[in-house]
Amino acid sequence: MQSVRFQIWLGLFLIWSAASLSLFGSDDGLKARIKKRVSVFVFEDKTNNSWHWWDRRSLGEGISDIITAELRKMGNYSIIRAQEPAAAHAEKPDTVAPGDAVDVELAIYGTVTEFGYEKDNRSGRLRDFGIDIHSRTATVALECRMVNGRSGEIVGVEKVRKQRSSQGIRVDTWSIKFESRKAFDESLVGKATRDAVREVLRLVDKNAVLVDWQAKVVEQKNGHVYIDAGSQCGIKAGDQFVVYHKGEELINPDTGSSLGSMDNKIGKIKVSKADLDGGKASECRILEGSGFQSGDLVRLE
Repeated sequence: MQSVRFQIWLGLFLIWSAASLSLFGSDDGLKARIKKRVSVFVFEDKTNNSWHWWDRRSLGEGISDIITAELRKMGNYSIIRAQEPAAAHAEKPDTVAPGDAVDVELAIYGTVTEFGYEKDNRSGRLRDFGIDIHSRTATVALECRMVNGRSGEIVGVEKVRKQRSSQGIRVDTWSIKFESRKAFDESLVGKATRDAVREVLRLVDKNAVLVDWQAKVVEQKNGHVYIDAGSQCGIKAGDQFVVYHKGEELINPDTGSSLGSMDNKIGKIKVSKADLDGGKASECRILEGSGFQSGDLVRLE
């Protein structure tokens, strides 16, 4: 009798579980799974060295490319490549103008302030070569600004400075020109660069949590809503989102930064396909609401 009763309760529990999944969607940690979009802008070079990488990229381009590549390897973010330099933003103390904002959660602007070797006064010199008696130090210093891409608000300003030293008696060149990536990676300045980049990645993790994920409605067509985020952002079929009409933008009159907007909730959608355009977009069915328009805001519940 107890065995029959147990089977009945087990059956009811399984039915309830299935109904719950159907009702609430397949949110298996969606907030943890969703990938925020990040753009790395070309760093400004303020070292006055006019130094280029082996493939003729500028110093700022090379630094931003390494950061971008390492972010891709991490797999925690959806990387949106930003091509243009960001020198105009580097001097702004509090904000990036709303008109200059980009549609990502976190935009990374930066400046290279130091890059190269520090000379040891105790070293002998012979033309372009130095005999290092004690040590030689490579220094890489960066200034980074982490910006809310949509509002223009600067959420973090950080300085990174890393050094690598070699000790002992050796003959070496003070040149920071390299013939290949391998030569760069094996050099002191290359190792200091990698150390600095690792610190930048830590700062990205620190500041990304300060900005909420958001996507946009592309269009409503034939009873479906299409949004500009898909599997590349960690979205899966069954995920559910809330949709808002964007209200009037509130701008701080002193700083020009966005204070947000009075948005109106208009409905709820559920992802049916998350692989449109290679995972850049999703098709969703409407669970609640109507009148969805291009530009409406898509957010986590």
